[in-house]
Amino acid sequence: MSVMTMTIYVNQQPLPCPMNTLLADVPALLQLPAQHLAFAVNHTIVHRQQWADFALNHGDQLDAFTLVAGG
Repeated sequence: MSVMTMTIYVNQQPLPCPMNTLLADVPALLQLPAQHLAFAVNHTIVHRQQWADFALNHGDQLDAFTLVAGG
């Protein structure tokens, strides 16, 4: 049985992923720590508290931002 896939775009780069991928799954797909990331999906910021319930769709455009503290 094959897994159905879709393509999302992270910073304009295609990222194949399983159907029903949640925004909370994306950091692992990118091999990046979630605590240092922020996302906008289709130009709308999605708060971290919503990631676990935010289902992605084929063709969604994600902007990934790395958070850096400092002065």
